[in-house]
Amino acid sequence: MDWALVLAVVAIIVSVLLTYWRTVSGRKQKEILEQQLANQREELVLLRQLVHSFNVLTTSYDKELESMRNQLLLTSGKPTEEGEPVDEAT
Repeated sequence: MDWALVLAVVAIIVSVLLTYWRTVSGRKQKEILEQQLANQREELVLLRQLVHSFNVLTTSYDKELESMRNQLLLTSGKPTEEGEPVDEAT
């Protein structure tokens, strides 16, 4: 058998094996990236929920503080920041 033919066959086999390895490696990498993307989507949903909850909480606190401020102004009889007395009906 000619050595050139043996080397050519070995080169073809190595080339096929490398192509297969790259394909398998690429699939695994694609699966990993897809899983990371899915995880990031879940994290984004959780972060959005957290931001929404925080906004609701701060709005509630703002309303409570405004209510307390108005009660204090009512008891002290001092005008509001706008310069008008606080209406006791509100």
